[in-house]
Amino acid sequence: MASERQALIKEFLENNNVAKQQQIVDHLINHGHPVSQGRISREFADMGIAKVDGFYKIVPFPSVLESQILGAKRAGPYLLVLATAVGAAQLVGVQLDKLEFPEVVGTISGDDTIFLATDSLEAQDSLLKKLGLSI
Repeated sequence: MASERQALIKEFLENNNVAKQQQIVDHLINHGHPVSQGRISREFADMGIAKVDGFYKIVPFPSVLESQILGAKRAGPYLLVLATAVGAAQLVGVQLDKLEFPEVVGTISGDDTIFLATDSLEAQDSLLKKLGLSI
């Protein structure tokens, strides 16, 4: 069911300029897949979909990280804070989780901010280097 739903989402995004998630909800409902906007947000994160120039697009990894992370700063020796484009934090957080960086103990994603828990400053430095970021 999820793969069929994701195929419909992908096809719709490839053939339409989609500025609102509700457009996807309506499309899926019209094709026999009743979903909530919350489900669509999770699907977008799983599929690597982000809003680019006002429209939702499938953004291939690693360009998701490159295009959506705007900056980073330390919040002590155990917390790294990443700023993302508005609405992209969950997508980036999911991608970071999928990469299973050993430096990351856990992530919390908001709308445009991600908290990355690490076990040391050295882990933060290593992760920043892998992500191509500097502080």
